[in-house]
Amino acid sequence: MKNIKFIITLFVLAVTFQSCDTFDDFPEEREAVIGFTKASSSITVSAGQMTAEKELDIFVSDMSTSDRTFNIVVAEGSEVAAENYSFDGALTILANEREAILVFTAIDNSLMSDPQPLILAFEYSDDYASGGRITLNIK
Repeated sequence: MKNIKFIITLFVLAVTFQSCDTFDDFPEEREAVIGFTKASSSITVSAGQMTAEKELDIFVSDMSTSDRTFNIVVAEGSEVAAENYSFDGALTILANEREAILVFTAIDNSLMSDPQPLILAFEYSDDYASGGRITLNIK
């Protein structure tokens, strides 16, 4: 008798807590999310050199059948003068790809001996959501 009560109780609990959600209200088409794969990185221009390059990995959440271009900007909070870096502000992710590489160049025109932060982010757009930013510590 105890076992029957236990089994009936388990059955009632299982039926009670069974989810009936259909997720019909969840939009199937969502905007792409794009961002850098790392939150921070360091770049050091070696003594005797004028430049140093760093490849920054970028990931987008979905694939497209056509090439897509995303704009990259320097965000607030950056302390590096514009004369000390170079990068292509328009990044193209090829059709049927989800990853790309941005080549960032640090230039020692007036860099300090202590690392200075430079924050890169994707420019706001209604067509996609901007994911992770990256803080580059440049010296």
